[in-house]
Amino acid sequence: MRIFVCVVAVALIAMTPSAARAQSGSAGLKGGLIAANLSTSGSGAFETSAEAGFALGVFGAIEFGAIARLQPEVLITQQRFAISLVGATVKSRAVAVPLLMHLRFGGDRRVRPVVFAGPQVSFISKVTQQAALGETDISDSIAGVDTGLTVGAGFEAAAGRGAFVVDARATFGLKDLSETGPPALKSRAFLLLAGYRF
Repeated sequence: MRIFVCVVAVALIAMTPSAARAQSGSAGLKGGLIAANLSTSGSGAFETSAEAGFALGVFGAIEFGAIARLQPEVLITQQRFAISLVGATVKSRAVAVPLLMHLRFGGDRRVRPVVFAGPQVSFISKVTQQAALGETDISDSIAGVDTGLTVGAGFEAAAGRGAFVVDARATFGLKDLSETGPPALKSRAFLLLAGYRF
């Protein structure tokens, strides 16, 4: 919850009139692949293996000089992972809202490397488990909101009035998602995304 409050506070500060006057902004679209699983610990801990899912969304950007950029994003994600112990596949749908600070390098070069990090809040809408006996909705066993930290790197290539963007990122969940007690469940995800910034 404290991370969510920080996300909202920084976003509100960035959108104040003084910030808007001093900085320029842009927006864009991005999408790609996500590989997610769970890190489990405590009594009854089990192993999970990631399967391919997708992510699609939009982002905004507020420029702070030639190097720094504050970038809020909204990504719709569908994640899948397998639990080999019980022969089941778990699928979840969520809306992820990262707030990322980007640092760009390379001066005026057409292609510029980028590194970034920041907090993320995810709103989990549905979780299902597919096993031999059919599909079961297990949403009530999983917390509806997750908080985490995102880190990544990529590059942007100037094209027309905007730029193509590509990034690879990892998100580490900080919250125990289990609503039924041990084992503790924390999300892990790796994403490969591409898009265009207008």
